[in-house]
Amino acid sequence: MIDMYERDHITTPQMARAAERIHLLIMIVSGAAVIILIVGCLIAHDWIELLTWTALSAWALFHVVILAFLAGATGGFEHA
Repeated sequence: MIDMYERDHITTPQMARAAERIHLLIMIVSGAAVIILIVGCLIAHDWIELLTWTALSAWALFHVVILAFLAGATGGFEHA
């Protein structure tokens, strides 16, 4: 039985381009999360409102984790 890590994993150029697009999305969503947090800190009137803005920012960062997993799954191996 061949172990999954014993085989050669080659990333095709199409997979690499898909991973690059996902990395761009990661940067955009990360920037949006930071902007959401800064805006929340500037306009929050009480701690509940600040907590709401923080939760919204955390939700965006949760999507960064998902996108990072997808980038690794589509183009995270050695390039051809």
